[in-house]
Amino acid sequence: MVWNVPRLAELPTLHEKPNTPFVLYYHGSINRERLPESVLEAVASFDGAIRLDVAGYEAPGAQGYIAGLLSRWNRGGRMTMQFLGEHQHHELLTMATRSNAGLALMPMDSKDVNMKHMVGASNKVFDYMAAGLPLIVSDLPDWRLAYVDTGYGMTCDPASVESVKSVLNWLIQNPEHARCTSARCRGAIEREWNYERQFQSVISHLS
Repeated sequence: MVWNVPRLAELPTLHEKPNTPFVLYYHGSINRERLPESVLEAVASFDGAIRLDVAGYEAPGAQGYIAGLLSRWNRGGRMTMQFLGEHQHHELLTMATRSNAGLALMPMDSKDVNMKHMVGASNKVFDYMAAGLPLIVSDLPDWRLAYVDTGYGMTCDPASVESVKSVLNWLIQNPEHARCTSARCRGAIEREWNYERQFQSVISHLS
Protein backbone atom coordinates (compact mmCIF):
# COMPACT_ATOMS: atom_id res chain seq x y z
CA MET A 1 0.00 0.00 0.00
CA VAL A 2 1.31 3.45 -0.97
CA TRP A 3 0.25 6.27 1.36
CA ASN A 4 -1.17 9.49 -0.06
CA VAL A 5 2.09 11.40 0.20
CA PRO A 6 3.44 14.31 -1.89
CA ARG A 7 5.98 14.13 -4.69
CA LEU A 8 9.36 15.65 -3.92
CA ALA A 9 8.84 18.21 -6.68
CA GLU A 10 5.72 19.45 -4.87
CA LEU A 11 7.48 20.34 -1.62
CA PRO A 12 7.07 24.05 -0.91
CA THR A 13 9.80 26.49 0.02
CA LEU A 14 9.64 26.95 3.77
CA HIS A 15 8.97 30.39 5.24
CA GLU A 16 9.69 31.84 8.66
CA LYS A 17 6.82 31.00 10.99
CA PRO A 18 4.84 33.97 12.35
CA ASN A 19 5.49 34.95 15.95
CA THR A 20 2.16 36.62 16.58
CA PRO A 21 -0.51 35.73 16.16
CA PHE A 22 0.15 32.00 16.30
CA VAL A 23 -1.55 30.66 13.16
CA LEU A 24 -3.41 27.37 13.30
CA TYR A 25 -4.04 26.06 9.79
CA TYR A 26 -6.63 23.78 8.21
CA HIS A 27 -7.32 22.89 4.61
CA GLY A 28 -9.74 20.44 3.07
CA SER A 29 -13.46 19.75 3.17
CA ILE A 30 -15.23 21.62 5.94
CA ASN A 31 -18.00 20.35 8.20
CA ARG A 32 -18.77 20.01 11.90
CA GLU A 33 -16.74 16.82 12.27
CA ARG A 34 -13.53 17.96 10.60
CA LEU A 35 -13.64 21.53 11.89
CA PRO A 36 -15.72 21.42 15.07
CA GLU A 37 -16.83 24.65 16.69
CA SER A 38 -14.90 23.65 19.81
CA VAL A 39 -11.75 24.61 17.91
CA LEU A 40 -13.07 28.12 17.30
CA GLU A 41 -14.01 28.45 20.96
CA ALA A 42 -10.54 27.34 22.00
CA VAL A 43 -8.84 29.75 19.59
CA ALA A 44 -11.06 32.66 20.70
CA SER A 45 -10.11 32.09 24.33
CA PHE A 46 -6.56 33.30 23.59
CA ASP A 47 -7.82 36.85 22.94
CA GLY A 48 -6.17 37.36 19.56
CA ALA A 49 -2.92 35.51 20.29
CA ILE A 50 -4.06 32.71 17.95
CA ARG A 51 -5.82 32.85 14.59
CA LEU A 52 -7.35 29.94 12.69
CA ASP A 53 -6.73 30.06 8.92
CA VAL A 54 -9.07 27.83 6.90
CA ALA A 55 -8.92 26.98 3.20
CA GLY A 56 -11.25 24.66 1.36
CA TYR A 57 -14.90 24.05 0.68
CA GLU A 58 -18.01 23.04 2.54
CA ALA A 59 -18.68 19.31 2.50
CA PRO A 60 -22.07 18.04 1.29
CA GLY A 61 -24.65 18.76 3.95
CA ALA A 62 -22.61 21.57 5.51
CA GLN A 63 -23.85 24.49 3.43
CA GLY A 64 -23.73 27.69 5.45
CA TYR A 65 -21.41 26.28 8.10
CA ILE A 66 -18.49 28.54 7.19
CA ALA A 67 -20.64 31.67 7.16
CA GLY A 68 -22.02 30.71 10.55
CA LEU A 69 -18.56 30.29 12.04
CA LEU A 70 -17.39 33.63 10.69
CA SER A 71 -20.51 35.37 11.98
CA ARG A 72 -20.29 33.89 15.46
CA TRP A 73 -16.56 34.13 16.07
CA ASN A 74 -15.34 37.23 14.17
CA ARG A 75 -16.96 39.92 16.27
CA GLY A 76 -15.90 43.24 17.69
CA GLY A 77 -12.96 43.59 15.35
CA ARG A 78 -11.46 40.27 16.43
CA MET A 79 -10.46 37.79 13.72
CA THR A 80 -10.66 34.37 15.29
CA MET A 81 -10.94 32.68 11.89
CA GLN A 82 -9.74 33.77 8.47
CA PHE A 83 -11.39 31.97 5.57
CA LEU A 84 -9.05 31.73 2.59
CA GLY A 85 -11.42 30.08 0.11
CA GLU A 86 -10.64 27.34 -2.39
CA HIS A 87 -7.17 27.02 -3.92
CA GLN A 88 -5.02 24.76 -6.05
CA HIS A 89 -2.98 22.16 -4.17
CA HIS A 90 0.36 23.95 -4.64
CA GLU A 91 -1.20 27.15 -3.30
CA LEU A 92 -2.46 25.33 -0.21
CA LEU A 93 1.04 24.07 0.50
CA THR A 94 2.48 27.57 0.22
CA MET A 95 -0.17 29.00 2.55
CA ALA A 96 0.56 26.25 5.04
CA THR A 97 4.21 27.28 5.26
CA ARG A 98 3.10 30.62 6.73
CA SER A 99 1.38 28.92 9.66
CA ASN A 100 2.52 27.41 12.96
CA ALA A 101 0.57 24.15 13.29
CA GLY A 102 -1.75 22.00 11.18
CA LEU A 103 -5.14 20.69 12.26
CA ALA A 104 -6.22 17.19 11.15
CA LEU A 105 -9.12 16.00 13.27
CA MET A 106 -11.26 12.88 13.04
CA PRO A 107 -14.35 12.29 15.19
CA MET A 108 -13.52 10.13 18.20
CA ASP A 109 -16.65 7.98 17.99
CA SER A 110 -17.44 7.81 14.28
CA LYS A 111 -19.38 4.80 12.99
CA ASP A 112 -18.17 5.56 9.45
CA VAL A 113 -15.78 2.82 8.33
CA ASN A 114 -13.92 5.26 6.07
CA MET A 115 -13.30 7.64 8.95
CA LYS A 116 -11.82 4.78 10.98
CA HIS A 117 -9.22 4.04 8.32
CA MET A 118 -7.96 7.48 7.33
CA VAL A 119 -4.35 7.14 8.54
CA GLY A 120 -2.22 7.24 5.41
CA ALA A 121 -5.25 7.77 3.16
CA SER A 122 -5.69 11.46 3.89
CA ASN A 123 -3.06 13.67 2.26
CA LYS A 124 -3.80 16.50 4.70
CA VAL A 125 -1.30 15.34 7.32
CA PHE A 126 1.47 14.89 4.75
CA ASP A 127 0.75 18.31 3.24
CA TYR A 128 1.16 19.88 6.67
CA MET A 129 4.38 17.98 7.32
CA ALA A 130 5.74 19.02 3.92
CA ALA A 131 5.10 22.63 4.99
CA GLY A 132 6.92 22.06 8.28
CA LEU A 133 3.83 22.17 10.49
CA PRO A 134 3.59 20.29 13.79
CA LEU A 135 0.40 18.24 13.73
CA ILE A 136 -2.64 18.40 15.97
CA VAL A 137 -4.61 15.18 15.51
CA SER A 138 -7.42 13.37 17.30
CA ASP A 139 -6.44 11.16 20.21
CA LEU A 140 -7.15 7.90 18.38
CA PRO A 141 -4.81 4.88 18.74
CA ASP A 142 -3.75 4.62 15.09
CA TRP A 143 -3.24 8.37 14.73
CA ARG A 144 -1.24 8.53 17.95
CA LEU A 145 0.94 5.62 16.82
CA ALA A 146 1.60 7.05 13.36
CA TYR A 147 2.10 10.73 14.12
CA VAL A 148 2.50 11.44 17.83
CA ASP A 149 4.62 8.59 19.17
CA THR A 150 6.93 9.29 16.22
CA GLY A 151 7.38 12.94 17.27
CA TYR A 152 5.39 14.79 14.61
CA GLY A 153 2.68 16.36 16.73
CA MET A 154 0.20 16.22 19.57
CA THR A 155 -3.26 14.80 20.21
CA CYS A 156 -6.47 16.30 21.50
CA ASP A 157 -10.11 15.39 21.96
CA PRO A 158 -11.71 17.52 19.22
CA ALA A 159 -15.00 17.68 21.10
CA SER A 160 -13.36 19.20 24.18
CA VAL A 161 -12.59 22.92 24.19
CA GLU A 162 -10.24 22.44 27.15
CA SER A 163 -8.34 19.68 25.37
CA VAL A 164 -7.80 21.82 22.27
CA LYS A 165 -6.82 24.81 24.42
CA SER A 166 -4.28 22.72 26.30
CA VAL A 167 -2.51 21.66 23.11
CA LEU A 168 -2.48 25.19 21.67
CA ASN A 169 -1.21 26.65 24.92
CA TRP A 170 1.60 24.09 25.08
CA LEU A 171 2.73 24.91 21.55
CA ILE A 172 2.73 28.64 22.28
CA GLN A 173 4.65 28.18 25.51
CA ASN A 174 7.23 25.85 23.94
CA PRO A 175 8.33 27.50 20.67
CA GLU A 176 11.68 25.72 20.53
CA HIS A 177 9.99 22.33 20.74
CA ALA A 178 7.59 23.45 18.00
CA ARG A 179 10.54 24.46 15.80
CA CYS A 180 12.21 21.08 16.32
CA THR A 181 8.96 19.29 15.51
CA SER A 182 8.61 21.42 12.38
CA ALA A 183 12.06 20.34 11.17
CA ARG A 184 11.32 16.72 12.06
CA CYS A 185 8.10 16.78 10.03
CA ARG A 186 9.72 18.22 6.92
CA GLY A 187 12.65 15.83 7.25
CA ALA A 188 10.35 12.81 7.38
CA ILE A 189 8.71 13.87 4.12
CA GLU A 190 12.04 14.45 2.40
CA ARG A 191 13.50 11.12 3.57
CA GLU A 192 10.63 8.67 3.65
CA TRP A 193 7.07 9.92 3.24
CA ASN A 194 7.27 11.05 -0.37
CA TYR A 195 5.76 9.42 -3.44
CA GLU A 196 9.08 8.46 -4.99
CA ARG A 197 10.27 6.65 -1.88
CA GLN A 198 6.93 5.00 -1.12
CA PHE A 199 6.48 3.77 -4.68
CA GLN A 200 9.82 1.96 -4.65
CA SER A 201 8.21 -0.96 -2.84
CA VAL A 202 5.58 -1.26 -5.57
CA ILE A 203 8.23 -1.22 -8.29
CA SER A 204 10.24 -3.85 -6.43
CA HIS A 205 7.15 -6.04 -6.13
CA LEU A 206 6.43 -5.77 -9.85
CA SER A 207 10.02 -6.42 -10.92
